[in-house]
Amino acid sequence: VGVVGHVLGCTPVEPGGPQAQTPLHFFHEPEDSMMRWDWVQHGERRLREAGYTVYARHCRDPEGNGHFVDGIEGTWVRSALRSICSPKRVC
Repeated sequence: VGVVGHVLGCTPVEPGGPQAQTPLHFFHEPEDSMMRWDWVQHGERRLREAGYTVYARHCRDPEGNGHFVDGIEGTWVRSALRSICSPKRVC
């Protein structure tokens, strides 16, 4: 399972919907000026309030690229996959 981007305000979120038990992992680079936390957080809150399993991490890109997290993005995705595939969740 991979999640890229954010939940739009117009995205329907069904309480207890078919993907509610699917772990959704979001990674936020604090210096991201395109996907600013002050508005991205509302979509994650909607998911949580509807009963979805949401993991949000605020991780700095060591290269300081803000929104363009080329180098670190693979590391973040592998980290999420390890926690999803692990018999004992680490999140």
